[in-house]
Amino acid sequence: MRPKIPADSILRLGDFRQIFLADSISQFGTQILTLALPLVAVVSLDASPLEVGALSAAESLPYLLASVPAGVWADRVRKRPLLLATDVARAALLLWIPIAWWTGLLTAAQLIAVAFLFGLLTVFFEVGYASYVPSLVPRERLIDANTRLQVVQSVAQTAGPGLGGALVQALAAPVAVLVSVGGYLWSAVCVLLVRGREPLPGHADGEPVSWRKDAAEGLRAVLGDVLLRRTSLSTACFNLFWAVGTPMIPVLLARDLGLSAGVIGLLLTFEGIGGLLGGVLAARAARRLGHGPAIWTATLVAGAGFTMVPLVDTGWRLSLVSVGLFVSSAGMVVYNVIVVTFRQSITPDRLLGRVSAFNRLLVWSTLPLGAVLGGLLGQLLGARTTLWIAGLATTLSFLWIYCSPLRTLRDIPEDYVLGGSLTGTARWHADGSGESASVPGGGGAGDDRTASA
Repeated sequence: MRPKIPADSILRLGDFRQIFLADSISQFGTQILTLALPLVAVVSLDASPLEVGALSAAESLPYLLASVPAGVWADRVRKRPLLLATDVARAALLLWIPIAWWTGLLTAAQLIAVAFLFGLLTVFFEVGYASYVPSLVPRERLIDANTRLQVVQSVAQTAGPGLGGALVQALAAPVAVLVSVGGYLWSAVCVLLVRGREPLPGHADGEPVSWRKDAAEGLRAVLGDVLLRRTSLSTACFNLFWAVGTPMIPVLLARDLGLSAGVIGLLLTFEGIGGLLGGVLAARAARRLGHGPAIWTATLVAGAGFTMVPLVDTGWRLSLVSVGLFVSSAGMVVYNVIVVTFRQSITPDRLLGRVSAFNRLLVWSTLPLGAVLGGLLGQLLGARTTLWIAGLATTLSFLWIYCSPLRTLRDIPEDYVLGGSLTGTARWHADGSGESASVPGGGGAGDDRTASA
């Protein structure tokens, strides 16, 4: 049984505190790396635009290729050794970059290979991490834990690139990578200090199951449950059109309005600050509005904020891009915290890795498609019109959740379980009341189905 802790002191829970410290430093290392790696290619190796594009693709490709295997693997092994191994391996990989640079051996092909392998390890780390946190924190405190982790990520996204730029300026890009190496080693030490012993995961019937059957079970859990399916579809739709619009923001500001890089950077800083506010508000929104209303309201707010961006113009209207991104980022962080908590709360421990992996695959696979679509629309219609389309579409993505049982669900039903070894089923109504029957499915509050084991 997990220990009870005071409501205002989630960080007093020792094992979670170690994971929080691990995440805090490694997040900054990751943000520094997103700037340092391209600069290593451009400045230190004089890489061509094609090689820089290949470097970017190498970092993101593992999310499409390895998410499902990572989810199946994470549900078969203990999470602590997995996190420890991937942290140490990532640090060792990155260490090769400054060593090879100092010895004159570093090439663009090596950098691309390191980026791909690093991305592969990161996929396994993130899937394992997402399924490890619920074992360290009481389920009723998950929203507080996820809020703190999301705040750290927002702080890193706000301050990390600036810190990375300063380090690259002072140390040269390959040497700045050493800071990220230190961050992942710090993370490994913190994970090593986690004291809780987790049992070796196993299947409910004690019989080994093939990788294909394990993967199919995870896919059924995500797509076969109305709650997970609707949140995944909403996120995928939002991400698609967010990716359509975001590349057009610098085009609109720099090319159409003629703003300098410094001014653009200042205007976009408010996006990270909005994320910090969202982290502060997430738990309050869930408690005040209820989980379901908070989820679709946050989506609506995030989309509405993004719709303000194409209103930007010279004069006082320059501030609209900052206000819009501030509001949008706050809404997205509130959404992320509550949805992740919701997913962790209703998913059996033995399915957490696969559910996280399939959800990640579904909602992130739309990003490259959106980027390509945004480029085509920008070429045909212009940056401002493309941003209008993206803003309106992201706003409407809340309908996936609004037109579902989540619309008025206030609390997570304690006996709601999807997938896995289901010893009993539960039925609940849109107002949150419950009775013995079956788990809902389909497209509305009255469309119920029985969850399979």
